[in-house]
Amino acid sequence: MARLVFTEDPHEYHLDGVRIPSVTEIIGMLTDFSFVPKDVLERASTFGRAVHKAIELYENDDLDESMLSLPLVPYLDQYKRFVSETGFTATHTEERVYSERYRYAGTLDLAGMLNHQDAIIDTKTVSVLHPAVGLQTAAYDHAFCEMHGLKKRKRRFALQLSDTRYRLVEYKDQHDFTYFAAALSLHTWRKNNGQ
Repeated sequence: MARLVFTEDPHEYHLDGVRIPSVTEIIGMLTDFSFVPKDVLERASTFGRAVHKAIELYENDDLDESMLSLPLVPYLDQYKRFVSETGFTATHTEERVYSERYRYAGTLDLAGMLNHQDAIIDTKTVSVLHPAVGLQTAAYDHAFCEMHGLKKRKRRFALQLSDTRYRLVEYKDQHDFTYFAAALSLHTWRKNNGQ
């Protein structure tokens, strides 16, 4: 079995010693946030990572909620509400996944059971979901299934959290992984041609 190594700084994945692109890098060419000031993007990214960490610790029964910063509390409350109202049971949280066949990696937020069906969920703290989230969830699903030797694909969702509500969006386009693979091919071409 291949060996995946992740480094936080710089944010990189290495598979058997060779750097491979992340899902976020690959779909990055499909998203344009150049109009958003860099400091705003960094704050949003830092906050999103904090929400992910709080959910991970909560799911692993390792969260001291009295230690949460106040802005995180309503987001965690909305996550708990989602779990309570849907019966979602997490089996994997913040799992590093990779595809040996396609040579990419990423971090899957949540996998588990939703309405008695296997599901993967990408948690978002943004006000608008970008269409590329469908490709992102397809890439995580493919890598997760490849790693675990599963043939059956999972249902794919984005869980959009805010301080006042949650919204669950399902991605059903069967072509999403094909589109992701095309983006991966273009990413590889750009890298190989110094772009």
